Amino acid sequence: TAEAIKKFTNLEHIRYRPTGYIRTRDSAGVVHTIRENIDNSVDELTQIPNGKTEPRGGTIYLCLFKDKINHRFQILVKDDGRGIPSSRLVSAMTEVGTSGKTNLNSAYVATGGQFGVGAKVATALSTRYRALSKNYLEDVVAEVSLADGKILTKDKTRMNYPSGLTVIFELDVAQFFPDAMDFMETGSIDIIKMCKQLNMFNDCINFQVYIYERAIDNKFWTAPISEALGIVDDFLLHKKKDIVYDSNSVSDKTSFLFDEYWRTNSTPFFSDTFFKRNLDIKEDLREFAIKLFFTKKSATGNIQCFAAINNVVLKSKTDNSISVVVIDALRKRLANYQENDAYRKFVLEEYRLPTALIAMDVRYNGAELAGLTKDDYHDATFENEFSKQLNELLDQRGNEYWLQLATALKADIELRYAQFYDAPIKKSDNRRTFLELNFVNNFKECENYDDRSELYLVEGNSAGGIINSRDSTFQAIYLTRGKPTNGASYYGNLAADRQVLLKDPLYQDLIKIIGVTPNTTD
Repeated sequence: TAEAIKKFTNLEHIRYRPTGYIRTRDSAGVVHTIRENIDNSVDELTQIPNGKTEPRGGTIYLCLFKDKINHRFQILVKDDGRGIPSSRLVSAMTEVGTSGKTNLNSAYVATGGQFGVGAKVATALSTRYRALSKNYLEDVVAEVSLADGKILTKDKTRMNYPSGLTVIFELDVAQFFPDAMDFMETGSIDIIKMCKQLNMFNDCINFQVYIYERAIDNKFWTAPISEALGIVDDFLLHKKKDIVYDSNSVSDKTSFLFDEYWRTNSTPFFSDTFFKRNLDIKEDLREFAIKLFFTKKSATGNIQCFAAINNVVLKSKTDNSISVVVIDALRKRLANYQENDAYRKFVLEEYRLPTALIAMDVRYNGAELAGLTKDDYHDATFENEFSKQLNELLDQRGNEYWLQLATALKADIELRYAQFYDAPIKKSDNRRTFLELNFVNNFKECENYDDRSELYLVEGNSAGGIINSRDSTFQAIYLTRGKPTNGASYYGNLAADRQVLLKDPLYQDLIKIIGVTPNTTD
């Protein structure tokens, strides 16, 4: 009947099905919710003002208030951007689909915001929420406050205050994030990582991350606008706090990449940065930056990739369109400077650039990121344009540059070639497959593969001397990195569960080592 069909709108819909808007309901889901608000501020401060060629820049404050006695916490995000116009503040914070980031206007260029949803998750899933905004074209400050997804007050007052947006919220952990009770203890690590990640390609932003061992003053939630802003400023300027990240004190923001993706303690022997900038900000592919590093050691035996579009980090490290384009472009040029056809073919088709770390940042107007969580991306038109402009930029380095890089990698290329093709390595048809493992250094193979050969799975190096004490003629060992994904914890149909496992790098390695074919009986 008609009565059986229900309609959920805006914040009500988010509260009814939170997992439609956030990845998980644990600490990672809390971080994702915070990230949506941070991304809005980053988008705002990295816009290019009319008549300018560089982003405007500014400061973003991110504060964590920890009330351990009552097992609750509050998050403050404050920027000094342009601010939301007072007439649109309520709808921008509470109505799904309301956004200033569409392609229909020039308010934002190359932003990850697409749906008018992200930041509203915090609005919907908080027991208490308040946003205060001063738009740069107005002389008033507007505010809206909510409790449990319901609007309590909306007001504005005339006052002299710097432009920008201030948002404070207390997520309802008990109801919406039941597995996030550890956030107060460990969440700050993820917050700092988030800011470092965003800072890599956004030097114009000054991130200030503070932790307070107390809740924000209770009167803040009901205080008049001017008093509420005074409470915030007092906390930022005067109250005792731990300053856990200050981007002004970081001389090399690229160091985040080494901490995150490299564990070899190896100093790069070759590095470079490629920039492509457009003075005409109306172009779809506004700009991109690529940071390239090579070291003498490989962390995993595979290339390390970090790729982001409009500050949104792509989920896959090496098989998304941006990474593939960059890797193929590098291999093509290195292949041209090999001493014979055999090496040339190997570099072009098989060489994995294992000692490389590549970080890519692309700004693209109208980027279509996958899903509400925006963690993947596929667009053939963009890929073709990106490939064209990237190759034009790489060609500007000239022959001497690529000869220098090829010479620097000569020893590693020869080593990988020998591992791939030499006779001793061809003792098994599987050997070629083994070199393509995600964690190639973790596999200790045996000499013979027959009915009596055995594979031992060991977590880390905790098994002591098992590698040396084994009989290497028929006993192989694979060292895992922590516990593997538990397939039994994924509920649903068999095909969906299988896809979860096939995306896990550990299971991918086991499939190759054992020599089974997924989706078949063998």
